[in-house]
Amino acid sequence: MSDAQLKDIADAADMIVNGYAFTLDRGVVRVLNLNSPSCAAVFSPEGEMLETSMDDIELHTIARCISLGPR
Repeated sequence: MSDAQLKDIADAADMIVNGYAFTLDRGVVRVLNLNSPSCAAVFSPEGEMLETSMDDIELHTIARCISLGPR
């Protein structure tokens, strides 16, 4: 992923926390690690993980952000 693509994702994100870009798309939350773009996750509107390429530690970190964020 190019730097320009990462910048576009970061600019479009609803929030960025600790280098993770969170984007709300029709109720689905998409998360991308901006420091390691191969690490991403998708969560349902209920907070259930649908897809991921993240390790357990990353998932724990971002899941806390999702559960504390606005609905």
